[in-house]
Amino acid sequence: MQRGLVQWPKVNLPLVRLHLDRDNPRHEPVASEEEAIAKLYEKEKVEALAKDIVTHGAMSPFDVIGVVSMLDNPGHFIAVEGNRRLCALILLNDPDRAPTVASKTLFRELSSRIKLPDTIEVVQLGSKEDSKRWVDLRHLGPQEGQGLVSWNATQKDRAAGGGANALAVALLDRARAGQWLGDEKTPAVTTLTRYLSNPLVRHALGLGDPRQLIFTHEQDEVDAALRQFLLDAMPTPDGSTPRVHSRTNNIERGTYAHEFKSRGFSPQTVLSAPSVPSPAKPAPKTKKPRNPPDPGKRPYLIPQGFVCNAKDKNLLMLFREMQRTHIDDHEFACAGSSSD
Repeated sequence: MQRGLVQWPKVNLPLVRLHLDRDNPRHEPVASEEEAIAKLYEKEKVEALAKDIVTHGAMSPFDVIGVVSMLDNPGHFIAVEGNRRLCALILLNDPDRAPTVASKTLFRELSSRIKLPDTIEVVQLGSKEDSKRWVDLRHLGPQEGQGLVSWNATQKDRAAGGGANALAVALLDRARAGQWLGDEKTPAVTTLTRYLSNPLVRHALGLGDPRQLIFTHEQDEVDAALRQFLLDAMPTPDGSTPRVHSRTNNIERGTYAHEFKSRGFSPQTVLSAPSVPSPAKPAPKTKKPRNPPDPGKRPYLIPQGFVCNAKDKNLLMLFREMQRTHIDDHEFACAGSSSD
């Protein structure tokens, strides 16, 4: 037997009949509505919300105030959801209820710029107990998908048109479109942004703009470089620090760009003019070798996957130099005597 979908009644009520919840989880229980106003104003950015309402002449159509009847005050209602919004409306309607002299002055000025409606549309529920599940779904996190699921950093930047992370977001979107990384967890967008903000890194990758994907070299070559850049930022199987990680400064990111070129991953074929790439292609499939590579055939004295956590600057400089030193030119550099 199918169940019908519950439709909560929406009603229009005078603002003066709507009251804040004195047991609102946003603050400890208080004895009066004036105390609730003071708590919300002090800690919950009611002033910024009121300014937004005045600026746009509206509240978000996706948010609605939920109320239940006051048992000891017939015809009046307590907000079980939307106390911040209701507090902003109360102060815009009656600035003298603001908690401080400065806030009273501010809300008098805001109030002069907007005409509030005679009634406010709200959703009326039967009791606080009836509303608890729905309030919890809004405020207690994703709850395995039942509650509100916040956008992650990439999704936020995508919705905001990229923001500071525009290039990194565009790169990750291209990687998804081309199925470069499969089902693996993508690197942190903020880490990628740190590297992509360095012009040396962008040049090594064949990128010609700090905000959007503009290729300066042949597309397949740039895509191959971008795939390697993302692989350098992926978690390593042994848990060691990947090449591209968050704990670097700009000089170290420039060093990464030079090493990226020396490893042979930078694109080579320059375009006649920078251009927007066509849609990404899937990464070419490569066969895995049956046996692990011979460590004696590594190109550099120190394998690229080896991580040095030494704090001594001289040791770090020596370590980085050995990472860039070809083993064929210095095959005995790391040899030690039997007595060592």
